[in-house]
Parts: sequence; structure tokens; C-alpha cells
Amino acid sequence: MMVRLYYQERSQNCRKVHLALLEVGADYELVHVDPSPRGATKRASVLAMNPNAEVPTLVDGDFVLWEANAILWYLAEKYPMTRLVPEDRLERARLQQLLFWQSTVLGPSMDRAEQDLDARRAEAVRALEILGMLLGGRPTALGDGPSIADLSLGASAELASELGLELPAAAAAWLRTMRRRPSWAKVFGERAR
Repeated sequence: MMVRLYYQERSQNCRKVHLALLEVGADYELVHVDPSPRGATKRASVLAMNPNAEVPTLVDGDFVLWEANAILWYLAEKYPMTRLVPEDRLERARLQQLLFWQSTVLGPSMDRAEQDLDARRAEAVRALEILGMLLGGRPTALGDGPSIADLSLGASAELASELGLELPAAAAAWLRTMRRRPSWAKVFGERAR
């Protein structure tokens, strides 16, 4: 059964879910939701599924799920053969830490940096420094292979790149590794090469 992802092109949260759909090999359809006044009808249909009336919103049969990192976890568990969530309890705890940090610090700081105010950009640069420290020179967020943390963090790192923010060396090396994944080219295009 095909899942539907209600989606906006420049949204880092939508992009990370799109990456996950590609990584797990799901049969999916992207339903673009226009954020301008012209998209009001489609946004109203999203509101019927998601009380926040925001994207991403995933529809899998009769099941509707919103909040990007929850969707990542759902897809990783639905497709366990992809091993995007580690089996080890301590590694899962570290994964959750990275997902929570991305959704409360890194992601919002990148969104605010789009406002191009010096203070906002400084906040984003600080979050990127922390990202570099968290990655610690590993080729993936957890070190044992890609996980949904890489997808979540990667969408924010790509937005930082689009905004012209420089990634610390450890984060830049990690992002180069992620950009070699086929899913990256499909979501981020040639820029990800």
C-alpha cells in the first residue's frame, strides 16, 4: 500500500521524512502543500488530519502520523530490515537524544537563521558547533551505520549549507558521507553531490 506524505519542498522536517521513505524503500507519493494563500484548500485537508495544520503529515492506510521525528521512528520500525534504529538499548537512547536535540535546538535554530538576523545566525552557528562535537568525527551519527538520527540531523545540516553557514570540520566530513547515499541526491539534488 502506498503511503502519502504531505510535504513542502524547502521544509527540513519534510526533507528528512522524504529521506527516510527513500532509505526504507517505501512505496510513497508526495503531496505538495503550497504554503502561499493559493494552497489554502490543501492546507485545510491537512488540518483535518493534523491539528497543527502543518507538514510533514504521513498517511499510511487509515493511520495518520505527524511530527517528523515520530514519522522517522515509525518508518524505521515498520521496515526493521533497514536497521535505522539500533537494537542496543544504550544506542537507542543516544539516538533519541540526537532526535530530541535536533527538534528542539538544531532544527529551530536553522529555521530562525533563515530570517538572516545576525543574532539568529549566531545561534545557528553555535548549534552547528554542537553538532560537530556530537558527531565526534564518526562517519555516521551513531558510528555503526546510518540511522534515523543521520536523516534528521542531515536535513538541518543541508539547510545550514543552503543558508551559507559553514559546518565545523567533523560535521562537514559527516555530511559528505551522507551525501554519497542515493536518497540524498533524490531529496537534495545536484547540490548534494
